[in-house]
Amino acid sequence: MRSRYSAYALGLTDYIINTYSPEISSKLNRKEIESGTQINWIKLSIKKSQITSENEGYVHFKAFYREQGETFVLEERSRFIRIDSSWYYVDGVFPTE
Repeated sequence: MRSRYSAYALGLTDYIINTYSPEISSKLNRKEIESGTQINWIKLSIKKSQITSENEGYVHFKAFYREQGETFVLEERSRFIRIDSSWYYVDGVFPTE
């Protein structure tokens, strides 16, 4: 999760695409991902991480960013899968609690 956040902050679109799970990466819209790298990301806070099985885990995070002089937060519970020894992003939900 931290490496993906850093990739967004640094504008590393290829890294972001390569860290999506293989079944999802072929369906991605590069321009949408690039738009996320144009945001002024300022802070990442990991609220909780959880391994639910040998090859699946979750990360609940808050990512703070600035746009037009205001600070906003993106909060998500992301699902990752492990393939070989690497973790890949699958999807996420926006917590309501």
